[in-house]
Amino acid sequence: MPDGADGELLIGGPGVAAGYFGRPEETARRFVPHDDGPRYRTGDRCRRRPDGALVFAGRTDRQVKIRGYRVDPDDVERVMDDFPGVARSSVVVRHNPAGAQILAAVRPAGGDPGDGAALAASLRSHLLDRLPAYAVPQPVVVVPEFPTGPNGKLDREALSALVDRVLEHDGRHPGGDGAAPRTGATAGPRTRS
Repeated sequence: MPDGADGELLIGGPGVAAGYFGRPEETARRFVPHDDGPRYRTGDRCRRRPDGALVFAGRTDRQVKIRGYRVDPDDVERVMDDFPGVARSSVVVRHNPAGAQILAAVRPAGGDPGDGAALAASLRSHLLDRLPAYAVPQPVVVVPEFPTGPNGKLDREALSALVDRVLEHDGRHPGGDGAAPRTGATAGPRTRS
């Protein structure tokens, strides 16, 4: 990129691996072939100053730091989507003075939240078997549908607001009229790891 223009930082050289062992899809996503060896896509956006120094300008992906560890919400969502009881999932990132926190919203297979607490607990166990504890969203909120925009894509802002409303109503989907919750959606355990 020309000086002053933002671009994604790629790194290469003898210290860069050829890819992820046993993970060809992830290798194809994160490593770019180059004449003198692969380049690793860091996900960092940078721009070069006239003196040659690089200035960090943000991320190209949704990656966040949780307790000092990098977590890619897309990776967490892939693991949640592999769980048999989950039709769709989305990680919601909250930034607070203590740092970032990740929560999750899941839509159960079949669309009926049924026993959302049981699904959330089973999913948490599934995640703890496959991810480091700092990457497991807390809590997991079960909802019957995900809000979408006019183009049919997930409306992350509306989903974040829905998660907030469910959590404000003690893990149940708000009934709106003071009646019992209409969906049975619940949040999973709220313990911190």
